[in-house]
Amino acid sequence: MNKFLIFSLILILFPIYQGAFKLVPIEESDDNDELINFNGVDSETKEEKFLRIDEDADENLSFDEFLHSDMNYEKVKREEFESYDKNGDGVVTKGEYFNKQLEDAEELKNHRINYIKELFEEFDIDKNNKLNEREIENVLRKKFLLKPKTNFNNVVATYDIDGDSEWDKEEYAAFDKKLPFEEFDSIIAENKKVINL
Repeated sequence: MNKFLIFSLILILFPIYQGAFKLVPIEESDDNDELINFNGVDSETKEEKFLRIDEDADENLSFDEFLHSDMNYEKVKREEFESYDKNGDGVVTKGEYFNKQLEDAEELKNHRINYIKELFEEFDIDKNNKLNEREIENVLRKKFLLKPKTNFNNVVATYDIDGDSEWDKEEYAAFDKKLPFEEFDSIIAENKKVINL
């Protein structure tokens, strides 16, 4: 799975999980202490929640009503909707939708370009704009906590389009996009084995 997709999911899900925690003030001398909800969502009983989401008050929940049961999810989706609705009229036109898709694709492309540029700045020790096997191994160890198995030469050759035994940025990008995890061992698992001995 693409690392950027995983990172995006984490960014989307974090606010949802964050909303599940509420801060309680330290006891004060006042007898009228109440829970302080810093998340902006009131505590609801199950009855109150049902009444809130049963918009037509028929004591049944339609699928559309049920979708509104999670206030944090609804907030995330509203923010996403607003990012598409550029003119703020409450409607996402086909043009706004496609423009947002193009904007997101461009942002992803720029992110990948910057990621690879920064990676080469850090790991291209000889500054020839290519990564040799040793430099690639350093990337794997430091960025992915992986070490190559015995067939590492084959992995390098698979992505070495120009046959010079080094990867340029495009060759590395192809490797990074498909990262064949089965060709590597975890450094963490190796360390656990050493500790358990």
